[in-house]
Amino acid sequence: MKIILNKEKIKLILRYFYELTDTNLCFFDSNFQILAAYPDNIKPFCEYVRGCRDKQQKCLISDISHCEKAQKTRKTLTYTCHAGIVETVVPVFSNSTNIGYILFGQYRDLEETLSNLEELKEKCEKYGYDYNLLSKYYSGLPVISEKRRNAIINMLELAIKYLWLEELIKLDKDSLSSRIFHFLDENFATDLSIKRICKHFIISTKSLYNIVKSATGVTVFDYITNKRVNESKKLLLLSDKSITEIALEVGYSDYNYFIKVFKKKTGETPLRFKKRNS
Repeated sequence: MKIILNKEKIKLILRYFYELTDTNLCFFDSNFQILAAYPDNIKPFCEYVRGCRDKQQKCLISDISHCEKAQKTRKTLTYTCHAGIVETVVPVFSNSTNIGYILFGQYRDLEETLSNLEELKEKCEKYGYDYNLLSKYYSGLPVISEKRRNAIINMLELAIKYLWLEELIKLDKDSLSSRIFHFLDENFATDLSIKRICKHFIISTKSLYNIVKSATGVTVFDYITNKRVNESKKLLLLSDKSITEIALEVGYSDYNYFIKVFKKKTGETPLRFKKRNS
C-alpha cells in the first residue's frame, strides 16, 4: 500500500523531538524502508558498532525483530539492542493495518535496568568490540529516566494522531500502483508469475514493468526476489527452521535454486549467513 507523506513537515516534527530528547528518531514503513529521519548522523556509539565488520547486520536484525513484536502486540516497545543501549519503537497503524514504525533511540536509562556498564562489557566480549572505546562513547549517550521516556512515548503517540489529522500521512489505497504492490507484498511467497499478476490486474506486461520500475527502480522480478531474500534473512536469524523449510516458505520449491539466488543477492550462502550472524 502506497504511503503519501509530507516529508518536510514530518522531518520538522522529528527535529523538535530530537531537540527535546537528544535521541535519534527514524520513521520507516512496514518494509523497513526509511521515510524520514532526524538527525542524519548517528551517535558515535552506534557509528562505531555499525562500522565493525559483520556487525551492521545485527543492528538491522535487532530493529526488525523488535518492530515485529511491537506490530503483533500493537503496543510501544522499549528494549535493549544487541550492543547494549536502549531504543523504543512506536508502531504506526491505520485502522488495523500496520504502515510503519517510529523508532527513537541511542540512549541509556537512568535506572540502569536496561543498560549498564556491566552488560556493555559482556556485549563487548561477546561481539569483539573495544570496551575502552565503546564505554567512552556510552558515557556520551543521553540518559533518560523511565518517567521521561513514558512522557516522550505519550507525546509521540499524540504526534502520530496529529500526522493523520493534518493529512501529513495518507494512504493511497485506490491507485493501481498501490494495489499492485499490496498484491506483491501479500503473495511474494507463492507461485507469482508475471502472467498471473497481469491477468489479476488486467494490464499489459509493459504497463506492469513501467509501474514497478518507476516506483522502485528495479524490475518486477527483482522486487519479488528482494522480498523473498529479505524474508529468508529474518527466518534464518529469528527461527529454528531448516534452510529447506525457509526456501519453501519464501516461495522456492527448488532448494539449490534458492541457495543460488540468496548467494547472488548477499554474496554468501544461507548457511554461511546464519552462522556469521547467529
